[in-house]
Amino acid sequence: MTNSIDLTDSTSEKLDFRRLKAFFPYFKPHIRILIFCGLLMIAGTLLSISGPLIVRHAIDTVFPTGCVSDLAKISGLLAIVIIASFFVSYLQQINLQIVGQAIVKTIRIQVFTHMTRLPQAYFSSNPVGTILSRIESDTEALRNMFTNTVITLLSDTLLIISIFGVMFVLSWQLALILSLMAPLVIIMAVFFNRIIVPIYIQARRETAKVYGFLEEYLRGVRVIQAYCQEDTIIRNMNDVNRRKFEIEYPGEWLSNLFGHSIFMSSTIATVLVLTIGGYWSLHHDTRVTVGTLVAFLGYIQRFFGPVFHLSEQLNVIQRAFAGIRRIDDVLSFPEEMDTAPATSIPDGDPEGVSAGLEFRHVWFAYEKEDWVLQDINLVIPRGKRFAVVGTTGSGKTTLVNLLFRFYRPQRGAIFLDGVNILGIPLETLRRQMGLVLQDIVLFPGTVLDNLRLDNQNISDECVMNALRTVGADSILTRSDRGLRFELSEHGSNLSVGERQLLSFARALVNNPEILILDEATSSVDPESENRIRSALKSMLSTRTSLVIAHRLNTILDSDCIIVMQDGQIMERGRYHELVQMRGIFFKLCQIQFGDPEVG
Repeated sequence: MTNSIDLTDSTSEKLDFRRLKAFFPYFKPHIRILIFCGLLMIAGTLLSISGPLIVRHAIDTVFPTGCVSDLAKISGLLAIVIIASFFVSYLQQINLQIVGQAIVKTIRIQVFTHMTRLPQAYFSSNPVGTILSRIESDTEALRNMFTNTVITLLSDTLLIISIFGVMFVLSWQLALILSLMAPLVIIMAVFFNRIIVPIYIQARRETAKVYGFLEEYLRGVRVIQAYCQEDTIIRNMNDVNRRKFEIEYPGEWLSNLFGHSIFMSSTIATVLVLTIGGYWSLHHDTRVTVGTLVAFLGYIQRFFGPVFHLSEQLNVIQRAFAGIRRIDDVLSFPEEMDTAPATSIPDGDPEGVSAGLEFRHVWFAYEKEDWVLQDINLVIPRGKRFAVVGTTGSGKTTLVNLLFRFYRPQRGAIFLDGVNILGIPLETLRRQMGLVLQDIVLFPGTVLDNLRLDNQNISDECVMNALRTVGADSILTRSDRGLRFELSEHGSNLSVGERQLLSFARALVNNPEILILDEATSSVDPESENRIRSALKSMLSTRTSLVIAHRLNTILDSDCIIVMQDGQIMERGRYHELVQMRGIFFKLCQIQFGDPEVG
């Protein structure tokens, strides 16, 4: 039913430059700085190749004259070149880092913003850890490529071309010797990268598994300690870590071998140039002077340095292009539609529906035609309190998911006051409803922050009224900061019942017309539950409500109880009516109450 995108690394990633075009607009605001960095790169290259030329001039021209003042001048010029080279490099790197951070910040915010508007189907089909990787790791890979790799490759390419040009001018014979080494170096670089890059990609997969393992088991460390399973988890961690080591070790070994092969090639080139050029110099051959020979030796080191780092740079580029593909896939994933044409529904007159909610011939499946809901017909009049019960997997929570438009029915439609909810602006629809879930979600910050969710239009008084309504205002007595009482991570400085009470209050601060409780009292202790039950009577008296519950004592006074099984409505009616039917609901009551008549 839902589309999902491949969020895993691939050993066969291709450098798809077409995808890179989508990121060009991010560079436009920084084009002047990038041009400035390009000029700095050219200046840095000129300074880099001028150093050996200055040394050559000193050896061939100044030393024979024995003039100390000329030596001081040439030494000062060399010092100026070195300082200028450092300054140019520093200025270039600072500007590139600023641009890179600004671009990645923009991309990261756009990816996060887009993700907050994606349908729930996206999050159901993609692991949270992998989604976080898209926001953090992939954007960081882009930053590394933009700020380091690309400029390094361009600078190294320009430097190598310039060095070759200067060497051929100085001595084409020695330059030819170095040129003969180039094909061998290129062949080695291509060979090693074809082997090393896939290993690094697989190593990143294993690294992700290690992080996933750590996140999962550190979050559940209390359970591990409670069941004395530390040794078992350590063994499992050792297995995960060993697989990562077994993949990374050959990669590091080959990378090290590649580096030493380049070093050996550089050494061989140095020995050949020194031997042949030194022989010519000693015999006063006009083809090579001592200064030229020294300059050549300096250029050799500058030539092989970029080749030495080629493997690392290609790995960064490959990783960045993989990140570009995945980020582009995320940004291309369609956002949750605000409005859309209604799905086909059976004949009927929507205008004839009374004020409230209506599920009309609704069918829904998460995957293909594995129906979770089948032909649901349900009318909840405005101001009425309806409850939904049933065994696990009967489709109760799916009703809530459809009502909030987290998903859309494949057949049928849902109406709010006679209007198909697919035709209601999403924000307008959801602002009319308050939701309390079984899973308690509290964010970092104060009680006030968590209840109004940074909506400054909600006053402190409104928040206090919501807390009093659900009997949660006693939480504030723990601190003299009142509503500014700081919650620890996930609200761990509160009891489970207190956290659930806060989620109740959060649903009320927007004064919703419709209140939906999805197993909302399952984590609440009996005392808190009694407080909530008394609060709900006044809270729900003027609101349409849909209560999904396993604990039947929380729904005894509902206007209507809906009993679901296998995605269908099997029974409906008030408590005593359902008990008298002696059907599914009666059996549920027997399990919880023993004697249903007691309820």
